[in-house]
Amino acid sequence: MATMKTVTRFDRSNIDLISGTVMSMLQAFAKQAGLEVTRESGRFSQNTFTMKISFRVLAQDGSGKPVDFAAKALRAGVAADSWGKVFAHGGKTYTVTDVKPRNRRYPVIAEETGSKKVYKFSAYVARDAK
Repeated sequence: MATMKTVTRFDRSNIDLISGTVMSMLQAFAKQAGLEVTRESGRFSQNTFTMKISFRVLAQDGSGKPVDFAAKALRAGVAADSWGKVFAHGGKTYTVTDVKPRNRRYPVIAEETGSKKVYKFSAYVARDAK
């Protein structure tokens, strides 16, 4: 981790350092508390930095599954047990990690196997997750 000097104004480099430091500290806390923490968005000017952070309760079985996944999946038209299941699309494989029922077109959030990149999919594409 880089050393932080006194901040006299915000710029991309110190924003990245600050948000990385804050997130690593919060992730340590979240792990102890059985939570998932994510950085949602942020914005800055020369003198102000705002960062939106979300916490989610995870299942107590150690799976990392959000406790509200089944209810959200059913509202989005996705199988309630699809969390952690793998499906293929476009020659690549993906693992279902979340569902966003308010996004009607692409409610399924999945991580590409190997790269850890996150993509959105339609419920139809992810219906064959195994």
